[in-house]
Amino acid sequence: MVNLVKTDFDNLYEELSFLYEELTNVKVKDKDYNFVTKFMSQAESEALYNTNLLKSPGIYIFEYIPTPDDEKQFIRYYVGKATKLQDRIAAHWGMRKRDSIALHAAMREHGAKNFKVAIIETCPEAETSKEEKTWIDKLKTFASAYDYNLTPGGEGGLQSIKLLQKCINKLGKILQQHLNSILKLLKNEA
Repeated sequence: MVNLVKTDFDNLYEELSFLYEELTNVKVKDKDYNFVTKFMSQAESEALYNTNLLKSPGIYIFEYIPTPDDEKQFIRYYVGKATKLQDRIAAHWGMRKRDSIALHAAMREHGAKNFKVAIIETCPEAETSKEEKTWIDKLKTFASAYDYNLTPGGEGGLQSIKLLQKCINKLGKILQQHLNSILKLLKNEA
């Protein structure tokens, strides 16, 4: 009797392990990865909002599946970090209507129905910046002309915008200095 129960338990364990692998084996850019969840629609992700999984900090990925009328025909990705996955993912679904972040602009252009989200991993809040950078680098979503990450990661929403503004201001000053030098040279030649 004990052997029969152990055999049944082993069989059940194998079936559950296979099911777990089946659900979380995710293909991104022709490579397989094991994420915490499979890619989910907006409605599927909202169904998980009050679970412990989405109350955790972690890393997530949005995927855009092109429509037949999309002339570029590329699957595109966005990797992000969150101190509370539920809030950040909900914000992405909701913010697509009002701002100019590349992911949200694409959601407006192509419709939310063409996007899916997956949880890559949960991790301590202190590690989210490091893990976001790791996943953006691993999945090459910053270096690609077709993906939606605008930075190599780790900065976070408004901090990224402030960093970009700082870079633009510094670049503007450098360009102004060069323009002044060129104008001075032209005056001297005249």
